[in-house]
Amino acid sequence: MNEYLQKIANICIMSSSDADNIGFLSGKMGTILFLYHYSRYSENRVYEEIADSELDGICENLDVRLPINIPDGIAGIGYAVNHLIKYRFAESDDDDFFSDVENLIFRDESNYIDQHGRILLSSSGIYLTSVIDRSNYVKYHERIIEILNTYRFYFLMATNNQNKPLSIINSIIFTLMEIGQFEEYKIDVRTIMNRILLFLQRKNNYEQENVANLYILRKFLLRFDSYKDLRNQVIKKIKIVDLDLSTTEFFENYLWQHILYFPNEKCDFKSFNIDVNKRIDELLSDLSAEALSIHCGLAGIGLILLLNKDHL
Repeated sequence: MNEYLQKIANICIMSSSDADNIGFLSGKMGTILFLYHYSRYSENRVYEEIADSELDGICENLDVRLPINIPDGIAGIGYAVNHLIKYRFAESDDDDFFSDVENLIFRDESNYIDQHGRILLSSSGIYLTSVIDRSNYVKYHERIIEILNTYRFYFLMATNNQNKPLSIINSIIFTLMEIGQFEEYKIDVRTIMNRILLFLQRKNNYEQENVANLYILRKFLLRFDSYKDLRNQVIKKIKIVDLDLSTTEFFENYLWQHILYFPNEKCDFKSFNIDVNKRIDELLSDLSAEALSIHCGLAGIGLILLLNKDHL
């Protein structure tokens, strides 16, 4: 596996200058995260120096025309930089950068839930979870209230509107669980979660949903301790669906979500019946921009292996 990681790192370096997309999940920002983690793992500072240079280029020339979202845009870049700070790859002293990023992310509440893109999320909410902690959440109180009100409104007419992607619902649940750690927001979080559970309980056609999204949803719900009867009804509806965890499609769609939602938890590849080495070989023979990405490519596999070093 060490040989594979080195191959991924070297390919990321050779291909980074050609990347058109600088996003976290779909582009260069994801490969930068992998290079930082690989540099620490391999104890080779060359990879960190290259990642530093690439990161500086993105942060110093932030394009305000980028979308706001996590996969391709501003929120993803901000989220990734916060990840680097938490893992002590970067310092948190660039107030101008974060001010610019947050002014763009929070300037329009209509963007708090993604409207366009291949992967739809509550990107503003996910970014918020990456920056708040017990020492600074009061600073973001206004933003937290705006996010909660957006979610409340989103599910206000839930019973009359089935067109709510599970990818968005999962990202909202994740954001709510993170915000719910702070005492003053727990009641609001419970109220909104009740609306979400009611929507999910009435929802039909679970068998048409993406298997990875269903797996993530069930994983989240099993961690939610309130409204257990309603929660268990939803889990029962999901269990009826045959969740085939052995497909490449499932692996690709689950991988980036594990990195986003469960970065500190082990990813048990054996339970998914996925041959990781074989999948890496397949991607190495492709080397498209997507094959390098966190979303469904080499940077994602490499990063999750490095975040779960016991698999190496």
